[in-house]
Amino acid sequence: MEGLSIVLEELKKLLASFTKNPNRKFTAQLILNKNSSLKELKRKFQGIIQQSSTLKKKDLEEISLRFNEIYLRIYNIIEKYTKELNTEAISEEGSNSEYEESTEKPENKDTITNMATANFDLLTAIKIVPQFNGEVKELENFLKIIDLYNGTLNEDGQNKLIDFIWCTRLTPKTKIRLAGKAQPNNLIQLKDNLQSTFKLTKTTQEIQGQLTNLKQNNLNVKDYVDKISLLIADLNKLQITEIGNDHRETICKLNDKFALTTFQNGLHATLKPTIFAAQCKTFAEAASLAEQIEKPINGEHRILQYNTYNNNRFRNNNNFNTYRNNQNNNNGNRNNIRRNNYNNNINQYNNNKYNNNNNNKNNYNNTNYNKYQGQRINRNKNFRRDQSNNFSPGKRQN
Repeated sequence: MEGLSIVLEELKKLLASFTKNPNRKFTAQLILNKNSSLKELKRKFQGIIQQSSTLKKKDLEEISLRFNEIYLRIYNIIEKYTKELNTEAISEEGSNSEYEESTEKPENKDTITNMATANFDLLTAIKIVPQFNGEVKELENFLKIIDLYNGTLNEDGQNKLIDFIWCTRLTPKTKIRLAGKAQPNNLIQLKDNLQSTFKLTKTTQEIQGQLTNLKQNNLNVKDYVDKISLLIADLNKLQITEIGNDHRETICKLNDKFALTTFQNGLHATLKPTIFAAQCKTFAEAASLAEQIEKPINGEHRILQYNTYNNNRFRNNNNFNTYRNNQNNNNGNRNNIRRNNYNNNINQYNNNKYNNNNNNKNNYNNTNYNKYQGQRINRNKNFRRDQSNNFSPGKRQN
């Protein structure tokens, strides 16, 4: 990995020597030297890749993409100066024929394949080219890797690469969906087959609706940005397909503004004021600023996470207080019910006791009254009997 990084840094320095002063004029000899340096760096890079066995596949793909992008930029610059120098008569720096022979300019000047002389290497292809499982979101990156690796091969190597991809880099599920397609003969046919089969099923309106309703909620800034980026990428693909590749730049600019608006409106309340106040011009600028604000400072919690924690704690406290209040109300209701039941029982007991007392008293009074009446009747009977005996007309007086 260290060797690849060193080669990549040297390639960047070579690019910087061209871009540092765009108005500088280069001699034919200087262009020859830089062209030789470029070829040497390419040779070193390919040698390290073929010999490396400890690199992870993902890391290898990433560094290969970066190398090929810079390589392509430098090649285009060299080609530009080559055309300029070929139109001038520069006798003091060497003849044009000598220059053109030494630069080994290929016939096709459209892509990086102009300088490609490498043969197809199976081990390198296995390390660089990933398997495609039919996911639409991975198709663009898959085709980009193929395109860049294809640019480093000669014509025979390019044909072998197409066969290699069609036979080994497509999963069984992907091959089933491509069953009606003939095996491609070149990279253009391969791209057409894959792009026509694996395309987005969403409509432009559906994606725009998802973006309009998208909110950050409890996501961190990175995940929130990734969600928006995926939807915007899908939207760009659909609109470019519908309108045409000629309007790609305009579509991407408009959708970037749409992404910026979506990002700002859906941000967490702790970040939104700062991002709006910054008046960012692009979605990438706003996303970068939001990530910087969210990063931990001196070991402290992130602002968003800290505020989320406090909000959750406050919400939990409110829920707990509500639970306690409900529990107290329920306890109060239970106590009231118990108290009412107790009072009812006491009242019922007192009523029963009072009724029993009254009944007993009435029974006692009735009994005594009846006894008294019986005695009174008996006394009256005895009195009348005695009177009748004492004062009857036929009875003698002693």
